[in-house]
Amino acid sequence: MITVFKYNPLNGTTFPHSVFLLHDFRSFTKCDLKRAKLVANVNQGSGEGFKFMLKKKKPHYFACGENLGFHCKVGLMKFAVMPLPRCRG
Repeated sequence: MITVFKYNPLNGTTFPHSVFLLHDFRSFTKCDLKRAKLVANVNQGSGEGFKFMLKKKKPHYFACGENLGFHCKVGLMKFAVMPLPRCRG
């Protein structure tokens, strides 16, 4: 399964964004970026966006890490993704 991240490029008038993969649910709820891994920097989400492959069937926790995780802390840019088996019908 692939997740695509798209956000506005840097232009001097918008707040920059990045994508961090957080270590676990606790890190996600607290917006703790200490053990998080940068998966897309401020430039990678523009244009066609950045593709992230979900390799394991487990929850993946993502957040914007710019400005010490401000968007995550105010609840604007953080989300969880849980890959599920494809339904056949």
